[in-house]
Amino acid sequence: MAAKIPRNFRLLEELEKGEKGLGAEACSYGLADGEDMMMSNWNGTILGPPHSVHENRIYSVQIHCGPDYPDNPPTIQFISRVNIPCVDQKTGKVDPAKLPCLAQWKREYTMETILLEIRRRVFDLPSTFRAFPSPQKAPTSESIALYMDQAMIIGVKGLALYRALLRQCSKLPGAVPELQPSKSLIQQRFHKYKNLQSPSQTVNALKAGYEALDLLHSASQGNEHDRHRIATLVRESKSIKKQTTEFQKALASTVQPRHLSKRELKKEESRRLQEMTARRHPDATPVLSRPRPMVNGRRRVPVLVSARGIPFLRIKKPQPKNLSGVIRTKLDKRWRRIERREKLGVEILFAKDEDEWDQLTLGRPETETWAVEIKKALTEVNTQLKESDLKNKELAEAMWHVVLAERKLAAEEETQGSTQR
Repeated sequence: MAAKIPRNFRLLEELEKGEKGLGAEACSYGLADGEDMMMSNWNGTILGPPHSVHENRIYSVQIHCGPDYPDNPPTIQFISRVNIPCVDQKTGKVDPAKLPCLAQWKREYTMETILLEIRRRVFDLPSTFRAFPSPQKAPTSESIALYMDQAMIIGVKGLALYRALLRQCSKLPGAVPELQPSKSLIQQRFHKYKNLQSPSQTVNALKAGYEALDLLHSASQGNEHDRHRIATLVRESKSIKKQTTEFQKALASTVQPRHLSKRELKKEESRRLQEMTARRHPDATPVLSRPRPMVNGRRRVPVLVSARGIPFLRIKKPQPKNLSGVIRTKLDKRWRRIERREKLGVEILFAKDEDEWDQLTLGRPETETWAVEIKKALTEVNTQLKESDLKNKELAEAMWHVVLAERKLAAEEETQGSTQR
């Protein structure tokens, strides 16, 4: 069994390695205070990987090694503002559960291991996509969690790339009109591919975006060859879009219109009728003004119908949309009153208990009790329900008289017609 290196010896070893630059060039670290005898607080830097939106950027972090280091991992906090999934946006601290080397800490790991892991897993594009679980294996809870973390990282990278491309577009020379449509072209492409789910397709899309970023950067610095290339790409894109539009128009003109089935025709007719009857016709006469003395053709006798206690006359089918809306509104209003009555019935029991408690504590009955106001509200709701029921009853009786009168006139007209024949 190998002997454990004491904490201070381990930190001295890492300090010497960091000061002499013997580690990786992608990161650096050193003591924050040379007089810190416990060597607890450290500063670190991470260099953004090339060919990405983080290229030539340096991210600063603070590292705190506790008294139990290296048995337990240190805490990492970003000083630079960065938008990555494993970092708390408010405090800048790295969540150990979202970084594998911290979540599965080993005593052999060092501060350099952590910095390189952050750079590799968070800032480096190829490793992000290699971390996707293989579709040939059965998914586990760990693979699903890993997939969600990596998908979040991809979303952050895509948004950062989008912003970087738009910034480079604003730096293009305004004197060259051929370069101006590049911004709208980028916006259209990102809007088209924003819902990509396939890792391979997303990799290709992001790689194309990074190539476009390099091209725009070179053109903004005065490279005439790249400016001409961008102008050529814009012209080709417009030409392809125009050809596609013309082809779709020609294809649409050759397609024969599909004949609707009887069911579809009936459904379309019903939809048009609902649109036409959404509002009451301005020349419509009240229902209770019937019976009509004279009608053209055969008289239609209305039918008295009750919709959960709401009476109405059905003249013909289908039912107008405005009539359905009126019935639904009345039923909803009545149901709200019933719910209020039930709620007040429960509240009055609690109010009576409160009154009894006040009487016990005060030793005398109160002049104003809790139950009085609830009883008033309950009486008001019951009165409203009774009045609405009475109105519905009176309306139903009036409508029934209309039906009887219509039946009488229909019978007379039928008798008169048979006599004339």
